[in-house]
This record gives sequence, C-alpha cells and structure tokens, in this order.
Amino acid sequence: MSQSTARSSFGRLPAIFILLTLAIGFACILIKAFFGAPFIPKPGDGIDIRSNGVAILRLPTHPVQELEVYDDGNAIRYAYPIDPNHYAQIKLSADEQRAFEQLHIRWCTANLPSFALQPGEPFYDLAFRCDTSFRIKQAKVPDKMLPTFFTQLLIKLPDSDP
Repeated sequence: MSQSTARSSFGRLPAIFILLTLAIGFACILIKAFFGAPFIPKPGDGIDIRSNGVAILRLPTHPVQELEVYDDGNAIRYAYPIDPNHYAQIKLSADEQRAFEQLHIRWCTANLPSFALQPGEPFYDLAFRCDTSFRIKQAKVPDKMLPTFFTQLLIKLPDSDP
C-alpha cells in the first residue's frame, strides 16, 4: 500500500466520526420524542376532548388533575401523569345528568363568559365538546365562579392523587 492511499483512508476518519456523532444524536432525539417524559398539560393549555367525552375540568392542582364527564353519564377524576389503574369514578344520577345537560347547552349556545382574572389568581380550565365535529369551547374560570354542577362533582369525586 502506498503512502498516499494510507493518508486518504485516514483522512476520511474525521468525516466518518462527525456523521456517526450526528446519527447518534438524531437517534437520541427520536428516542426522547417517543419514549421520553409523559405528556402533562399546564394550566391554560388547550383541552382536547376525545371519544365520548363531553366536558373536561382541569384543576389548579399539583400534580395536574382533570375531571371528565362522558356522554354515558360517567365522570372520572384522574391525575397526570395518567396511571390507568388510579382514578376515581362515579355514575351521575338522573338529576345530575339533567343539570349537566342544561349546563352543556348553555355553555355551547351562549357566548363564552369572560372572566377577569387577577395576575397569579388560580383558575380552572373548563371545556365542553359542543357538537359531533368535536368543536371545543374552553374558558379559564376563577374558583369562585365555577359552575355549581362541577363544585358538587368535585365533592363527590375524591382527589385522585396517590
């Protein structure tokens, strides 16, 4: 092997090292994206209501908790990060279902109330799914203005924090 061939082989090592480093870095980013920390919403983040959910109330707690009401009359309270084996659940009574449906209709047909929040004032995020196209109406609601239905539901559903 001539001296020029040996030099050209070793001359490629820095480029190979840089490409290998970039590939490892990219792989680490992908691993973090798919297997990293679980999603935990923050107060004020948008709420996505899926499946047969009708309303979600995000509580100003740490860890973040949510209360979700479903179209079959079930309501659950859970904490983030979500543990499928740790939640509180109840079935709404017929009276509670009627009260919820009236609130749901008022929330979805009226303009969203505008709540004046003071800087640093805790608030609930309240969102309703308003039609079959999953249109969501969401607002930040101060503690003292939380609809009675949800105030009563919070009493019935214990804190899901372990």
